[in-house]
Amino acid sequence: MRKTFGYHAYQNGTSLELFMDIFNYFSKSQTLGYIVITEEQKRKFIYNLI
Repeated sequence: MRKTFGYHAYQNGTSLELFMDIFNYFSKSQTLGYIVITEEQKRKFIYNLI
C-alpha cells in the first residue's frame, strides 16, 4: 500500500523531497527506486521539461 501511495502521488506531482521525508529516505535514487519509477518515466519527465 505504501508503494502504491508513493507511486500515484508522485505521478500526480508531489515533490520527491516530501516523499523522502515521509518514507524517511536520505537519497533521491533510493526513494525513486522504492516507488518504482522506471527509466522510461524519467526520460519522459525530462523530455517534457525541455
